[in-house]
Amino acid sequence: MNKIFNLIKIFSINQKDHIFIYSEDSNYWVHLEPLITSILNYESLSIIYISSNREDLGLKFKHINFKSFYLGFGAILTWFFKNIDCKIMITSSPDLDNFHFKKSKNNVHYIYTQHSLCSLHSIYNHNAFKAYDTIFCSTENHIIEGEKLFLEFKKKPILFKHGYDRLLTLPAKINNLNLKNKVILISPSWGSSSLLMDKDKLTGLIEALLKNEHKVILRPHHMTFRNEENYIISIEKKFSEFKNFSLEKGNFDSKSLAKADVLVTDYSGVGFEYYYKYRGLVIFIDTGKLKINNPNFEKFCLPAFEIINRSKIGYVIKYDNLSEILSTIINRPPKLMETNPIFNTKNSNEIGAKYVKELFDKLSIS
Repeated sequence: MNKIFNLIKIFSINQKDHIFIYSEDSNYWVHLEPLITSILNYESLSIIYISSNREDLGLKFKHINFKSFYLGFGAILTWFFKNIDCKIMITSSPDLDNFHFKKSKNNVHYIYTQHSLCSLHSIYNHNAFKAYDTIFCSTENHIIEGEKLFLEFKKKPILFKHGYDRLLTLPAKINNLNLKNKVILISPSWGSSSLLMDKDKLTGLIEALLKNEHKVILRPHHMTFRNEENYIISIEKKFSEFKNFSLEKGNFDSKSLAKADVLVTDYSGVGFEYYYKYRGLVIFIDTGKLKINNPNFEKFCLPAFEIINRSKIGYVIKYDNLSEILSTIINRPPKLMETNPIFNTKNSNEIGAKYVKELFDKLSIS
């Protein structure tokens, strides 16, 4: 696809007639699709979808009121951001007006929709959300965090009780008929707190699970494929002879989450997605370093959702304690948490689309 040709086509249409959606990575489609399809249920609304990833499934999505364009990264994308003249742009990428993702010189209403249940003030940059006009919030924690984050700013974003659309795209549970040999999904996050920071321990954990005749699925974070390619190649080669080992690559179709009897992770938000969808056994491995990317985190005196809720939905175990990890997988039941903190679990897509429709209509007459 020719990026310049796509840019010319985008700027040949009346942009104000369309809602624009930007996707930075192919993995964001599972978060955006429910909202997109619900917006398109309104016949008066149409969408222009922009992606920076050629493998984005959104580029293959078909609908009479939906057009998609690939712009990649670099100068063309930056020029697009600065000059776009639509009423509304929706994205799941933080850091608007930071780095390459610049605000338009025109009057655009920017909506941020969540791709993680983690707290707004913990895993993101301090100013990651200050430039948005509306933030779709998944839990009451996001509301409370947002109110504190934006105290210092004159213009405060609207904190809208939306929900978490990812729960709607996760497939139904696939039951394991062999209860003795469990399906273990290992899903590390990315960064200094990741399971990947101690590759020997991760390799040892996989070896121990395979030795106990469990089926192991390793599902690395998509950033791992960019930055740890040699490790991925080596671990795939090391376990290639094991029929009960598989490595999940590329566009994750989520079947591994549906198959898993147990999810093993670190500080990733995927543990919460898995639990609130399937109520399965979750093990959070304590790697010794919290996933905090905001240098001002402690100033807020607010605990992070993903830290205080780990022990409520799963078991927190030290990385060194391999025997406890194995024992928990075999002998411990899933935690039972009666309440679900996520807004609108059954219809977040419809709630979000209704907000977009009303905002679009309001901006059309203003």
